[in-house]
Amino acid sequence: MTENPAAFLVDFGVPMTFGAVVSKVIFDEVNAAAQFGGFAGKSISITYDPADFVGLDVGSHVTINAQLFEVMSPPEGDALLRVNLQKVTP
Repeated sequence: MTENPAAFLVDFGVPMTFGAVVSKVIFDEVNAAAQFGGFAGKSISITYDPADFVGLDVGSHVTINAQLFEVMSPPEGDALLRVNLQKVTP
């Protein structure tokens, strides 16, 4: 039996808007604590089906939970792709 990775989006995804397209993504927001003098910060990323968001790349703007984000990294992955995001402040 083969798993369909896109099925995870249906069960665990949140809606994301890119242009006129709305589809589900896995939204991951992690707060990183400073340890041993390291940098404390926040990592925000999404995992998505590339067929849902054709053209999504560095510099693209997306909306998740009424918050605007900018794509900060090129898409990486196989069946599902992952990109890093940064909140866009008004």
